[in-house]
Amino acid sequence: MKQSHLIVGGLALAMIASAGLVGAASAHDRGDKSPEDREAIRTALEQRDFESFKALIGENHPAAERITAENFDDFAERKLNRKDRFKKHRKHHRGFSKENRQALRDAMENRDYTSWQELVGDRKIGTVITAETFDQFVQMHELRKAGEYDKAKAIAESLGLDQLRKHNKQN
Repeated sequence: MKQSHLIVGGLALAMIASAGLVGAASAHDRGDKSPEDREAIRTALEQRDFESFKALIGENHPAAERITAENFDDFAERKLNRKDRFKKHRKHHRGFSKENRQALRDAMENRDYTSWQELVGDRKIGTVITAETFDQFVQMHELRKAGEYDKAKAIAESLGLDQLRKHNKQN
């Protein structure tokens, strides 16, 4: 009886550890990686190529020591499934087609508030971001791209976007 409890406990612990690895890798896999590197990492996950994956994430990645050859297949499966769910949710949540997202990026890059406003339509963000605050909004996005998350967060808070995000999560 005690042996079965140990086995069940060990399996539960392994599942919890795998979930933690997925979270740790997800939180850090985009920070300093180019789109090409991210695609190579995804390919290594899909092909279950542990050695390539380890080389691509590097020694300094928070999960580098915890992801082993033994737990890699489970990790890859969870990571790939999580990413697919996130992409579906993200597309649905934002409500923009791929073309519209590109048009939004172009409008922001060109600092074209009128085009941006037409694209966002009657969404709540269109009432929060005004012509007067649009340049700050664009700057916030540029800071995020550059990895300056604290500065971007400060701008988001000053624009009231943190409150908008909380409101959206509640609904």
